[in-house]
Amino acid sequence: MTFGERLMALRKENGYSTRNEFAEKLGIPSTTLRNYETDAREPGHAFLIQVSKLLNVSIDYLLCTTEEKELVKPCDLKASEYTHIERYRSIDDFGRETVDLVLDREVLRFEHQKSEKRIKILTGTLVDFHEIRDIDDTGPCKLRPVKTTLQSLSAGIGTFGDDDTFTEINYPDEKVPDGTDFASKISGDSMEPTYYDGDIVFYKLTECLREGEIGVFRKNNERFIKEYHRDGLVSHNPAYDMIVPGMDDHIEIIGKVLGKL
Repeated sequence: MTFGERLMALRKENGYSTRNEFAEKLGIPSTTLRNYETDAREPGHAFLIQVSKLLNVSIDYLLCTTEEKELVKPCDLKASEYTHIERYRSIDDFGRETVDLVLDREVLRFEHQKSEKRIKILTGTLVDFHEIRDIDDTGPCKLRPVKTTLQSLSAGIGTFGDDDTFTEINYPDEKVPDGTDFASKISGDSMEPTYYDGDIVFYKLTECLREGEIGVFRKNNERFIKEYHRDGLVSHNPAYDMIVPGMDDHIEIIGKVLGKL
């Protein structure tokens, strides 16, 4: 594709069906624009800059030296960041896809951490005030006490009952689902991306679950948060296999997960 063909295509893509309309927008004679679009005349740098800003495309794209269309916004880069960019450009498509996958995952992880709610749960500490103000000062936040087990789900060890250790902790009232009996912290990544390591889940005590519901289970002396299926307990992270009870295993439903913090 020539410069003229690309210029004509961009003009039409942006809704300028006639040369006269586009030339008027650019403040040049329509005959000059015709010469550019037919490659009868080469444009100067001022024209290229003007079209680049107007149509939000890079000058390299206009000159057909790249297929990267959008204009990259300028930003301050450190020397190490330039080095990363150079190394990224030096690898093949497979390597770039790998880097992109890792980067996407890390961005999601970081965004998840930033969005975690703004109450610090102190293990073994009873928060004895009735209102606190959120960190962002949007207003008072009512609290609701919930019995919270100190053993984590998914990697916790111990039985659930008289010997289980728990404390009563206040949570933002609007985040606690109706019917909540207990809360527990998740340990591990087997339920990502639905539940992340460090999330607090709220659940009600029950011995019955429907197919596909998320529950809290005890297998022998280990407690898990999994999705219930008749054939076994399913993790949302595909890296983990289904937990299928063996001949000597005892799997018990403790509760149904109602929500998370």
